[in-house]
Amino acid sequence: MRFRTDNSGGAWTHLTLTVDAAVNTSDSYRGAGRYVAVDPANADVVFVGTPTAGLSKSSDGGATWAADSGVTAPTTTTHGGVLIAFDPSSTVTGGKTQGIYACSPGRGVYHTTNGGTSWSLLNTSGMPTTFNHLIVDAAGIVWLIDDADGNTQGALKKYTGTWATPLAAGQALHAVAVDPRMGRMSSSAPAAAGLWISTKHRRHVRRADHRHCHRVRYSLARASFDRRPVLASRYRV
Repeated sequence: MRFRTDNSGGAWTHLTLTVDAAVNTSDSYRGAGRYVAVDPANADVVFVGTPTAGLSKSSDGGATWAADSGVTAPTTTTHGGVLIAFDPSSTVTGGKTQGIYACSPGRGVYHTTNGGTSWSLLNTSGMPTTFNHLIVDAAGIVWLIDDADGNTQGALKKYTGTWATPLAAGQALHAVAVDPRMGRMSSSAPAAAGLWISTKHRRHVRRADHRHCHRVRYSLARASFDRRPVLASRYRV
């Protein structure tokens, strides 16, 4: 079930989108994301990715929904569904963000430059077809964690017109985050693998500390990271 609130949770409205029967809220990929994305320029534009129905879109705040056939549905139901990310560097036309990326498991990475009217598959060398986490930074660079290791762990991928792999599989990577102001990147993993951080405008990636899991806090004043040991389930960026 999906709900919407317009007053910070004071009241909620049930949305009419049909639930995909293949959704498993208990599987390993329930923490991957994101499967629901709201246009940062227009709160009434919402995309939802599912395991078997592919991508659905609402332009009226969830009152009505339509399937987006431009993104082919996943070939597998074991990876959660289609991931979605808006490109903050793209243009806004008619009050809607034009650049959007969508990852369909077993298919690949799709891109639209017209708000979802049409999509193209980034069928280039090195394009991943398994996914755990997807974001697009302020410069329009795509970052994602694939599922090369299985069990929601994989390699860090980067797309700037061609695909690169800043961190290879085998590091048990699970999620990626980018500082929205400074463009610094970090990628998190289970405690045994530690936290990887790039503070060189995405050119170099270093391991924060392989011995402990840490809370990491970015200091704009010092342009540096502070690391403090915490429980394994509590580290964050």
